[in-house]
Amino acid sequence: MVNIRPATLNDFETVARIDAGVYGLHTNARPDLFSQESTGILDLATFENILRDANSAVLVADVEGDVVGYLSVTLEDLHSRFWSPHKSRAEIDQMGVLPAFQKQGIGRALMQAAEDWAKGRHATQIRLNVYHFNEPAQKAYAKNGYSIERLMMSKSLAGDAHV
Repeated sequence: MVNIRPATLNDFETVARIDAGVYGLHTNARPDLFSQESTGILDLATFENILRDANSAVLVADVEGDVVGYLSVTLEDLHSRFWSPHKSRAEIDQMGVLPAFQKQGIGRALMQAAEDWAKGRHATQIRLNVYHFNEPAQKAYAKNGYSIERLMMSKSLAGDAHV
C-alpha cells in the first residue's frame, strides 16, 4: 500500500536519485537542452529551500518504508496579473516514480495529493509542463484529467535547428 506524505530531509538521497533518473530520460531525448555532464539538477540546498517554503511542497510516495516516487508542487499568486481568471494556481514542477513502481497508481496518488495540497491553499487551478517527446507522461496526465492549455514553442539562437 502506498502512503503519500510530505518529504523530509531524510528523503533527499532517494528523491535526488529518482530525479536523476527523470533527468536522464530528458537528457537522452533532448541532449541539446539538458546537460550530459549533470546527473540531475536537485541538490541538498535546493531541496532544503523547497521544504522550508510555505508555498511549495515535496510529496513522496512511501511503500513499506521506502520512497518510490516524488512530486514537487509550488503555489503561484496571480493577483497582480489582471488578465488571469485564476488568483492562485499551483504548478507541479517535477515528478518521478521508480521504474519498478510505475503503472501501479503511484503517480496518480502523488498527483491527487498535490491537487489536495493546492485546494487546501485555495488554488483554483493546477498545471504542469511536459515535453513533447514524453508521450507516456502526456497520456498519464490526460488520464488524470489534465488537458492541453497552450503550446509553448521555442527557437535556438545558437545555430542549432533542433529545438
